[in-house]
Amino acid sequence: MTKNFVRVIAALVLAVAAQQSLACRCLEPASTADAYGSATVVVRAKVLSVEGVGDSPGGARAQLRVEEAWKSAVPGDVVVSTATTCAFDFRAGNEYLLYLYPGPAAGELSTRICVGNCLAADAEGALRWLRAHGQQMQVQLPR
Repeated sequence: MTKNFVRVIAALVLAVAAQQSLACRCLEPASTADAYGSATVVVRAKVLSVEGVGDSPGGARAQLRVEEAWKSAVPGDVVVSTATTCAFDFRAGNEYLLYLYPGPAAGELSTRICVGNCLAADAEGALRWLRAHGQQMQVQLPR
């Protein structure tokens, strides 16, 4: 009985350690210029709604209202997906500065952590840099 208990505990410890080793580890970009250079499009946007959970198999999809855009023109309302152990944790009602990339399907956008994303309230320096040095693009307002 004691041997079986020890085996079960050992298996649980190994399972937890394996899960932790799969956790996302990465470094944020060194500068706003680096984050901007890597992204396909950069937006300041408010999250209208979120469906799903980012690190689940189907991931999460956030409906955004775009206020400002750089590098590429985007619609005023976009859906952004995030699905990996490095998923970005969107919260409905929050406004973010987001660095976006092509999504899994044509025409979709996606993001993750460790690309420079942050709350817009914490992005004063990055927004100042983007407005001075980034290629500001038109946001196509919804009809």
